Amino acid sequence: MYFMCESRVIDPNLVGGHMLAGYLTEMELNDVEFELIRVCVAARFAQSLTLGAFNHSLNPTNDYLLLTAKNGWVIFDRFWKQKPEEIDGKWREILQSYK
Repeated sequence: MYFMCESRVIDPNLVGGHMLAGYLTEMELNDVEFELIRVCVAARFAQSLTLGAFNHSLNPTNDYLLLTAKNGWVIFDRFWKQKPEEIDGKWREILQSYK
């Protein structure tokens, strides 16, 4: 999810497909695990953005805590609003391109 926030070359929603391609060179995912990846990415986004905001409220001079929030909320919103089957399909296309 951090790579998604830093992506300036490709659509952030496609970054996961490329990350998975690298991961799958060493490990395997079954169909259920593949379907859950999207939810896991969203959960990590929510966790990072929420904890960053909370910790910044405790330490308002530490702007480092807001780095992910700079464009993270917008990317997270776009990611979560995209239909799961669209993301899965795009990621599977990316995986095929690495074979």
